[in-house]
Amino acid sequence: MGRDGVTVIVPALDEECDLESAVRTALDVAPRHASTVEVLVFDDGSRDGTGAIADRLAAADPRVRAIHHDRPMGPGAVFLRGVAAARTSHVIVVQGKDDTPAEALDAILGRRGRADAIVPYTLNSGDRPLVRRALSAAFVAALNAATGLRLRYYNHSVLHRTDLVRTVPVRTSSYAYQAEVLIDLLRRGCSYEEVGVTDRFDPGRRTRAFRPANVIGVAGFVAGVAWRSINAPGRPA
Repeated sequence: MGRDGVTVIVPALDEECDLESAVRTALDVAPRHASTVEVLVFDDGSRDGTGAIADRLAAADPRVRAIHHDRPMGPGAVFLRGVAAARTSHVIVVQGKDDTPAEALDAILGRRGRADAIVPYTLNSGDRPLVRRALSAAFVAALNAATGLRLRYYNHSVLHRTDLVRTVPVRTSSYAYQAEVLIDLLRRGCSYEEVGVTDRFDPGRRTRAFRPANVIGVAGFVAGVAWRSINAPGRPA
């Protein structure tokens, strides 16, 4: 399982404006909840100064490691590489765009050890654009209907036990990777605890969630979950 502690995975694609703040928040908050902390910064094929910032942060603090991709590999691939590289008992993803404030990260990490997965949901979703809220609600409703789960949210910064998440065969490289992990673990009977957090939203910033590759990946993932649920052995015709 690795040493007792927390590995923070930070995906960063063209995040030169916010990456340092996101990493600083992780380094400030995580030691309050774990004696061993490491931060893995993934420069996922950035074209701006993200890679140089990641290298500078790693040079300045031995708890930080910088990993570079020649081209964008996607959130799911970054997650898998981060989990494989983790040296501690727990892993969590904090986005390089710095949308998880210290108070939110405190609330999540403060529940470490209370369940196999600590699953955050957004308290201030009303701050998001209407279209984004509607699509997010539809995503959650579709997955809950297909799986029988009753989660409030799937795609936040879930705190996982490293040994458990390494047993999940993540297939999607889209933003739906966290949902794939949760569905697999919770269907196996792993425990979870939900926690409401307040996120930081920049109203002037365009989300990457609507990029064609991600939309196609998420749609394919939802369709696959529904198909497997419909055709599951023992399901009444």
